[in-house]
Amino acid sequence: MAFQLGGCKNLPWEANDKLSSIDTKGTCVILYEHTGCTGESMEVAPGTGGHSYVGGNFNDKTSSLRAC
Repeated sequence: MAFQLGGCKNLPWEANDKLSSIDTKGTCVILYEHTGCTGESMEVAPGTGGHSYVGGNFNDKTSSLRAC
């Protein structure tokens, strides 16, 4: 699934709380626990180990995202 990042983007219902990894395509992305870019967050910058966060605290937890 691909997103054009600008403001906050809620994940579609079929992807809500189901993501296990992310390809930021060279940009910085902030993942959020709740819709509307609220709740606990995690920044995933290009080149960080957060691209695959299966073992982290955000596996199957993301509901929305936005650019850093």
